[in-house]
Amino acid sequence: MKLRVATPLAAAAWVALIALIALIALVAPRDLRAQQHPVAVPELRVDATSARIPRLELSGGAVVPIGIYVRLALTAGAGMTKQDGLPRAAARGDAIARFELDPLKQHTRGAYIGGGASLLGRNGPHVRAYLALVAGIELKQRAGWVPSIEAGLGGGARLGLGLRRAMERWR
Repeated sequence: MKLRVATPLAAAAWVALIALIALIALVAPRDLRAQQHPVAVPELRVDATSARIPRLELSGGAVVPIGIYVRLALTAGAGMTKQDGLPRAAARGDAIARFELDPLKQHTRGAYIGGGASLLGRNGPHVRAYLALVAGIELKQRAGWVPSIEAGLGGGARLGLGLRRAMERWR
């Protein structure tokens, strides 16, 4: 399902809002958080989207635990796209809720499924909002970081690699 954003300024404002929320979640004092555990953790991603206009983006943000099973990933980033044989700048903002199938780290790897919204932009007034559906696997934790592999739909077929800080008690 493709949703259209009214103006490029409105879409840019949504991407900025997602980035601001992710930043606030990372730097908020511990007293402002609802509980001692869990806390938001940083995440870095590389996403490739295969569609009529292919894209490659690097993004960063935060993963915020909403409960035992649900994590909200808020990321924003930039990259490149190729249209009419010419490279162009591209931007992405994601707000995706992930449902963890093994939230308590009972296995070394954990699977998740999720959905949310993606804002994809490129040079000029070409910003669109898309529904995003994802499925992924979090691999074995190494040195306090958890790598992940994700596939999904949202503005085309997408494949992503992620790296996030490990949570103390939860996946």
